[in-house]
Parts: sequence; C-alpha cells; structure tokens
Amino acid sequence: MDFPELISRAAVKMGDVFLPGLHGIEEFESIRNNPQMYEQDALEYLSDKESKHKFIAVLSMQKLPYEELLLFYRKVYQLFSIG
Repeated sequence: MDFPELISRAAVKMGDVFLPGLHGIEEFESIRNNPQMYEQDALEYLSDKESKHKFIAVLSMQKLPYEELLLFYRKVYQLFSIG
C-alpha cells in the first residue's frame, strides 16, 4: 500500500476518536514503526492541497530519531508557511 492509502485507511478506522484511537490501527502503526521509510512520502502527502488527513500524516512520523523529527517538523512548517 502507498502512503496516501495507508493514511486514508487509518483515518476511516479511527473514526471520530482522537490520537489514542490511532494506536493499534495496522496502517498507522506500519508507518509509525517505519517512519524513515515513509518520511519523503509524508512530505509529499502534506504538500498536496487535496490531502485530507494531514494531522494523521504528521503524527505518523513521531518515531523518527529526535534530530530527524526536528528536521521533519521544520520542513512541515516551511510547507505551511509557503502554501
């Protein structure tokens, strides 16, 4: 499955529940447990104006190593500052 599909499926399974509802959702966990594999996909997803679940995409990167997570957040900030 590609990143947008994983995020969309996680959102459907999450329903109206907030962050605690994401833990244990297979699609979310597959990204969260392998964030380095999906980091570039996450940035591309976040830059797409049509993406509907951006907050979930950001949360899925929480297991990046600390320094990489800070760089990821900086890139996210830049994306939203520009667009």
